[in-house]
Amino acid sequence: MTFTDHAVTISGLTPSGQVALCGVVLEPLGYDSRIVRVAKIVTADAVGTISYTTATSIDRSVWTAVDLTSGALAKGASKRSRAEIIDSLTEAQPLRVGMIKFARP
Repeated sequence: MTFTDHAVTISGLTPSGQVALCGVVLEPLGYDSRIVRVAKIVTADAVGTISYTTATSIDRSVWTAVDLTSGALAKGASKRSRAEIIDSLTEAQPLRVGMIKFARP
């Protein structure tokens, strides 16, 4: 998973397969910010890559992607993000895939 100011790119997916993409972006608004949630089903290109581009900065964001063909999971955070994705998949909680932990300054 790689990041630019306005895009997240994920490689190694099933070629032309569907991917569930989820992200949480802390979007700057002057001296304030807002949380923007992204949830999309996208199709990988012929080599197994997706790129999701936004008009606003994703400099502070966390993302997960699930290859709906293989079941592979990718996760990542942009380099200025103060959040991390913590795995919590257990037999006791089979429907709880993970959670996001935000660090406070």
